[in-house]
Amino acid sequence: MYEEYLNEHLEEVETHDITDIPINIQSMCYHRYFLIKNMKYRYLAIHISLIYQMFEQFILSLSKHQQKFISYDIEINNLELKNIHDGIKMLKKYNLDIKKMPEYQKINELRLLNNVIKHGDGDSKKKLERIRPDIFANSGIYVYNNTIIDDTLDISKNDLNIYIESIKKLLHHFPDKIVHEYYI
Repeated sequence: MYEEYLNEHLEEVETHDITDIPINIQSMCYHRYFLIKNMKYRYLAIHISLIYQMFEQFILSLSKHQQKFISYDIEINNLELKNIHDGIKMLKKYNLDIKKMPEYQKINELRLLNNVIKHGDGDSKKKLERIRPDIFANSGIYVYNNTIIDDTLDISKNDLNIYIESIKKLLHHFPDKIVHEYYI
């Protein structure tokens, strides 16, 4: 590492005290470490958010398909399907109560985490702190609107895998023969 730094910054070596070189190299290493750490965090946060968005779009698409092509119920046909809560409400009319399924707790946690990643501080953060305080244990700073920029949340690949498995298990509760095409 010393030789690489010296070769790249030879002109600077003449102007620095020789004792500054290890400090400069150490500073470069810290910079690189935090850059890689932040990129890893952002990659994970984006994937967690993406998994939730895919699930929400599936629920809404399924609900809109049922509403448009299957339902003869006026109340269902008049529902305005804007978010996952509306989709869950509509599916409940078909005796598919997602909120009563054991996997819903993790999916709701995922929903809250997605909102915190996207928006930072707010109502979802307060709710998520109550059910998963460990996500905020290492932040040590205020969580405002920097949750996608800085690694302020203590999330892991294990969290992502748990959310994916919860979605898979929840989808196994759906009827075997459900008519569906994507309509978003």
